[in-house]
Amino acid sequence: MLNHPKDPAHSNSMILPNDARLDVSHPVIDAWLCAVNAGSIDEVCRLYAPDAILLPTLSNELCGTPEQIRGYFEYFLSRPQLSAALQSCYVRQ
Repeated sequence: MLNHPKDPAHSNSMILPNDARLDVSHPVIDAWLCAVNAGSIDEVCRLYAPDAILLPTLSNELCGTPEQIRGYFEYFLSRPQLSAALQSCYVRQ
C-alpha cells in the first residue's frame, strides 16, 4: 500500500502523488457507495478482486482473502443507521 499524504485543502481527504481532483465520482466508487447504503454484502464483495487486500476502517486487521473481506462487511454493514457518502474523489492519472 502507498502512504497517502493528507490534502491540506481537504482535512478529511487523502490523495496519491500526481492525482487530479475530480468534480465527479468514479463508477466503482459510486457502485460501492450504493451497495453499502443498500446494505448489500454480496454487491459490496463483488467489487473486490479475488486477490484484493482491504485496509478496513473499523478494524486494525487486514483482510487478505475474499472470506475475510466478506466477514468484515458482514460486521461493517450490521451497524445500525450506517450510511456512506463521498466527500471528494481523486483518480490517479
